[in-house]
Amino acid sequence: MERNLDSTEYELPFSDESDGTRKLIAALPVILLALREGRMVIINELDAKLYPNLLKYVISLFKNREIHKYGAQLLFTSHDMYILKNTVFRRDEIWFAAENDAHESEIYSLHEIRDEDNDRIKTS
Repeated sequence: MERNLDSTEYELPFSDESDGTRKLIAALPVILLALREGRMVIINELDAKLYPNLLKYVISLFKNREIHKYGAQLLFTSHDMYILKNTVFRRDEIWFAAENDAHESEIYSLHEIRDEDNDRIKTS
């Protein structure tokens, strides 16, 4: 990839790009195809090695009505608490997985979680 630094142009081999940049470049064709054809994209640990602003950008592609016209869906796992905000997701869009006593995964929505006063948990 070409880069500019102080008016000097130089070539940066793909192998020298950051892990996050390489991950995003590898995922972009799948993401763009899904947006164009209304498909689902499933990515494990989307946030791993991806800068927070790039993560928010990828998510925003699926929330932008001008780009997201055909019902594409993004399903991903993340350990990044930064994106669990009501400015990024509605509470019904955030789901958790937890192992029960039988070692099975149970999933539940943030929308279902309430505090001891039966109020919904705040995400701001």
